[in-house]
Amino acid sequence: MQEKYHILISIVIASAFIFLFAFATLLFYFQFTRKKQRLQLNQQLLEKRYQQELLEVGMEVQEHTFQHISQDIHDSVGQMLSLAKLNLSILAIEHQHLGSIKEIRDQISEAIHQLRQISMGFQGDGLLEKGLLNGIEFLVLQMRKTGLFNMQLDAEMDWIAINKNDSVFIYRIFQELMQNIIRHSGATDISITIQQTPEQYLFLVRDNGHGFSINNLNPGNGIGLRSIQQRAALIGAQLAIESKPEKGTLVSITYKKKSDDNPGIG
Repeated sequence: MQEKYHILISIVIASAFIFLFAFATLLFYFQFTRKKQRLQLNQQLLEKRYQQELLEVGMEVQEHTFQHISQDIHDSVGQMLSLAKLNLSILAIEHQHLGSIKEIRDQISEAIHQLRQISMGFQGDGLLEKGLLNGIEFLVLQMRKTGLFNMQLDAEMDWIAINKNDSVFIYRIFQELMQNIIRHSGATDISITIQQTPEQYLFLVRDNGHGFSINNLNPGNGIGLRSIQQRAALIGAQLAIESKPEKGTLVSITYKKKSDDNPGIG
């Protein structure tokens, strides 16, 4: 009887030991899994932050390049053309019967004007001193001047209250969209609609061009769209592209308002 009792005690102790061992193993496994998941999450966050910083650096370099090109246009080419215009004006006074000199002077004057327009397009910061809407209106005006597009701009507001840094990014997105339309779409009608709610802004760009299959982009067009997507991601905006062959394209940009957005002048 006593032997059976000892055997029972041994079984109970062995069972308890096995149970404790299994419990400790499960506890160790869950802790290990949780730690592994935490490490993976941290690694993903670090990789995402690293990619974000790379994009920010790339965009800053690009913006610096735009500013540098703009300054070169203004300081070098613009000054040379202004000097040539001055010399031709003097010649026109001295030789009033030579109408061709006046014609050349007028052509140079127009070239100076066009260079200033191009320079303004590169100078995102300066152009947006009067607000993002002013920058978008400038792009619409430039597109209309080509005589190739019927441009429509419908904005519900007189001032877009978005902080300056994000405004530059949205302006560059619009620039890239216009370049894509010019190069690839074959569109004749372009409409830009800007709407707002208390929480967000919605920018819509629609064209009647050839359209495309998003899954079958050619490399040139794909690069432009990736640039747009990267810029939108950097400012936390949601970008959506709807397009089908021969059905035109609709691009929507949803920007959630932030605490540092500039209320502007209304």
